[in-house]
Amino acid sequence: MALFLNSSFFPPDLLGILEGYLRNPGASSKTDLELVRVLKKYDAPDGYEFLETLPSGMIFILPDGRRFRKQEKLRKRYRCMNLANNRVYLFHPLVKVCRD
Repeated sequence: MALFLNSSFFPPDLLGILEGYLRNPGASSKTDLELVRVLKKYDAPDGYEFLETLPSGMIFILPDGRRFRKQEKLRKRYRCMNLANNRVYLFHPLVKVCRD
């Protein structure tokens, strides 16, 4: 990959983060939150946003149609209440959601 890590292939904001990720890659690309955030900027708009961008207390919808209310952040994940059954679930901060 070293041959491709230059500004003629990648934008400058992505290049630095990608170099850091390739030095010590995780088991999954989703473990590097900064890499996922930067890559999202280059995706086509799809109407979804990351859960971490919503304010606490906001209602959101998952792609499968379930509705939740965002609550507080624990260590790494967000506590969210399912509005259909009042059960509490923990969500990754970069899960794609749609505002209600």
